[in-house]
Amino acid sequence: MTTISESTLYRLDDLICDVLIRIIASIESVKDLVSLSATCRYLRTLCVPLMFSHATRYIDRPMKSKRVILQKFRWPYVRHFKVVDVCPDRMYTVSKGYNGLMFARDPYLCGVLESPKLFSLLRHMPRLTKISLIIGQGTFYIHGISLPALMSILTLPQLRELSVIHLLLSQTESASFEDHTIIAPLTLFHHERSVSRRYPPTDAEKANIILFLTKLCSSLKVLTLPAELVPTEAVSQLDWPRLCELRLRGAQWKTPSVPYATLFSRMRDLRVLVLELTLSADAEPRPILDHDDADDYPWPHLEELSVSHPVVDDPVYARLPQCLRVLSLSCYPHVAERPFLDGNDPFRPYGFPLQTSSEMLDILQRCRARDLSELHLEYRADESESTLLGFVSSALPKIQILQIYRYRAPNTSDIAVDEFARLLSSLAALRVLKVHLDLENTPLPDFSMRPAQRGFEEPWAYDDLAMKTFADDQRVIAETLAGILSPSVKEIHLWWPADSGRHLWRRFRIDHLADNTEPRRGTWITRDDVIIYADHDLLC
Repeated sequence: MTTISESTLYRLDDLICDVLIRIIASIESVKDLVSLSATCRYLRTLCVPLMFSHATRYIDRPMKSKRVILQKFRWPYVRHFKVVDVCPDRMYTVSKGYNGLMFARDPYLCGVLESPKLFSLLRHMPRLTKISLIIGQGTFYIHGISLPALMSILTLPQLRELSVIHLLLSQTESASFEDHTIIAPLTLFHHERSVSRRYPPTDAEKANIILFLTKLCSSLKVLTLPAELVPTEAVSQLDWPRLCELRLRGAQWKTPSVPYATLFSRMRDLRVLVLELTLSADAEPRPILDHDDADDYPWPHLEELSVSHPVVDDPVYARLPQCLRVLSLSCYPHVAERPFLDGNDPFRPYGFPLQTSSEMLDILQRCRARDLSELHLEYRADESESTLLGFVSSALPKIQILQIYRYRAPNTSDIAVDEFARLLSSLAALRVLKVHLDLENTPLPDFSMRPAQRGFEEPWAYDDLAMKTFADDQRVIAETLAGILSPSVKEIHLWWPADSGRHLWRRFRIDHLADNTEPRRGTWITRDDVIIYADHDLLC
């Protein structure tokens, strides 16, 4: 009779524990974790670190006690701490009726985030690796975090990821390069700045970014920055041995005017490059790769490329690696948003150099990547539109997500939806189709009307009858698309104008019947940020 040794039992226990931990870690719902933890003491021990690994706190005043911010028993478990800044002083920069500052020394710097108790709490979280700082209830406040507060966070030795969303980076105080303070070796730095058109970055902000990137370039794997804050000279000279994801969003810088591949040539390990760059009305789009340096393509492992305002003869498309899985060739902001943008800010118009379907076809035909799983296109229809859509269906059969912003040629009527669907019907792997068809009855904003959501929103809205008619037409379009496209398609998203300052997708879920002859659908408007591609944050 074979017996199992004691050491083997220990190894089996370790294996079972590892498997359980992996299973429990895959549970996303805290409610489900709580239910599982109630079954026995052993599972509760495994669940507790995950149940309390995330914590979010809204802070509106300096804290007098660490326990007021977060219960002490949770401190050992928190890995991601999110602070939502709802400091009343943030109203100072947007409300003429706001008198006096309650906590801040400077109207543009948050006094709440300087709370010593907050930083003491962070130092008592041994597992804390990620901090998110977010401005609460709007993206229009000119409100920032002070340099001492920022440095107190950056010097936490266990910190690896920092996100600063719509809070400015110490716009009145700059760090010194002679300061040899050791900051944590971050692998992720994410910063969004939504007020750049009203309040351009200050010299202090730019100096702080240069200092932070100089100290972090050797450890960063993911970097997201407002384009207005990108220190182009420093970025092109620093070494980035680990950076695999770069996302830039905002106004295209005027100098230097060199191609992006030249600026980011030291980022040789990039997997993701997202350039959502706006153009002024008199600016020209910039190529990614220069013809003279076409043979020195710097990113052999690129898996995702997003380019706003693509240049047709850019040699980069012929050199994209076959490992590329996501390609986005769109305007930023989208041309569909132009009526709203021009009505809100007619004195600083955006440029919209829109490609035709012929030019988009030329780009895709030169692209070697044929295993794309996601493709975004934006074009004005011409005589080659059918050829373009047919090429997408035949040459890119693995596409699962397809987004198309399509605009009518001058003096033409709406596209035949059934023909549009037939041209894409051979995409057997397609799961999600997002489409803007530029219909003739698309509602336009009326700037003489107040929006449905009041507050700080812009003074505009849509006519109710026009919106109802548009919604009815969208249902017919969704039914037509669903009846012709591949049975693999589970969702159709149709572009939807919203009076709250964001343009959304109206989502139609498709549930095919057993015989696959007639789809059954449910539909609702979703406001999930994950599926909002064109939004209003840019305009503040």
